[in-house]
Amino acid sequence: MKHSLLLSAAQTELNEFNQKNANVTEEPLLRQRQDLEARVDQLKKLMESYEDPGVILDCVVFNDGKDWRAVVDVTETGDLQGKNVDWKEHGTKRLIFLFHFF
Repeated sequence: MKHSLLLSAAQTELNEFNQKNANVTEEPLLRQRQDLEARVDQLKKLMESYEDPGVILDCVVFNDGKDWRAVVDVTETGDLQGKNVDWKEHGTKRLIFLFHFF
């Protein structure tokens, strides 16, 4: 989840700033600290209101004139263009599963 990564990065940045600048009195550094604190606070608020819908898979179901077929995007990218497909038997139904290799 990108939200938690952003929050973690912001907290790390704030902690590093506080370690390097324990007693800040200069205005530019005070503003920088306030900005980092505000960023962490806003990201925390976003995390509180975030609801994870779970796994969302794109599926296309169609009849090729003879059989019903389904394409399932198991990569969760939402991009079905140019993907290699692998036909698999599932009982009496054939399904296409898309695989994404890194």
